[in-house]
Amino acid sequence: STSSVRDHIWQSSGSTQCSAHLSAGPADADVEVVLAGLPPSTAGGEVHLQWWAPRKSLTPYDPLVSAVNCAVHFSLVTAYPRYSEASFNGGNVRVSESGQAAIRVRAPSTYYVWRYIALPHVHLRLCASGVQAMSDTVVL
Repeated sequence: STSSVRDHIWQSSGSTQCSAHLSAGPADADVEVVLAGLPPSTAGGEVHLQWWAPRKSLTPYDPLVSAVNCAVHFSLVTAYPRYSEASFNGGNVRVSESGQAAIRVRAPSTYYVWRYIALPHVHLRLCASGVQAMSDTVVL
């Protein structure tokens, strides 16, 4: 299930705050993207953007051009490192008052979903006191 995968990655205890695990992403990232138009942080409450992706591909490729040469894992669980691992490919930043956030990722690998191969991707999630459901998060 989605929650068990999220717990595998973030090691959630159920009481984690949005500002837990603050990180701008991997220092050796292959890609940095600035997202705009997000719900802004305000004096009344902060908004955080959390993201995670599979481990860095063992074979080099340009994720902004093509998935050709992207490494493939046999399972979702082996594809995603835990937050505490050095190979974690994600982060958690505060969204600015202008609704912008920068994310950094290493070129992600991918994995099999049944007998198909998922496209390389990055998961994004907004976290704020007013976000109550998955439908309130960013989906790209």
